[in-house]
Amino acid sequence: MKNFLLALMVVLTTCTLAVAQNQNPVAHDSISQAEPTLVVDTDTTDSIAKENVTATDTSNHSVLYSLSNAMEDVLIPIIAIIAVFGFPVFILFIIFFFRYKNRKARYRLVEQALAAGQPLPEDFLKEDKPNDPRTQGIKNIFTGIGLFIFLWAITGEFSIGTIGLLITFMGIGKWIIGRKKDENQENDSQR
Repeated sequence: MKNFLLALMVVLTTCTLAVAQNQNPVAHDSISQAEPTLVVDTDTTDSIAKENVTATDTSNHSVLYSLSNAMEDVLIPIIAIIAVFGFPVFILFIIFFFRYKNRKARYRLVEQALAAGQPLPEDFLKEDKPNDPRTQGIKNIFTGIGLFIFLWAITGEFSIGTIGLLITFMGIGKWIIGRKKDENQENDSQR
């Protein structure tokens, strides 16, 4: 389900960007190139009436053309803003929703087991969060490196990229602390 939502987000973002960059000038040129035609007749009243009709006809086309142009100029930025800010919020909503459903199902299972008198394992209600500082340190190291490269590439300034290095060094610190704890536990167990 998560892979489907990620693929949907990528497809919608790509389509939105394609629509924003690919405005179809051919469809608009056929309307804008229509010139008013004047009908010349020997009877002056008929020619004036026909001129008014054709002038009104082309002015309606130009009003419709400008209205459709204005709608297009307004809709593309609105769709782009919704895509840029709406998709991350939507993804977070989906993640939290499924996490909530999973937790609720787990609690329901606990209630059923307790009602039936079944014993529960000790670590059944624990979340699967890693408490190992080495694992967290390694994650922070690579997150920091990625952030460093990303910020440096986007801005072109090394100084802004150093924000990622800060996270990298925090990860190195956590990794070292985790190693020291493991060494201390091994030393204590050998005594």
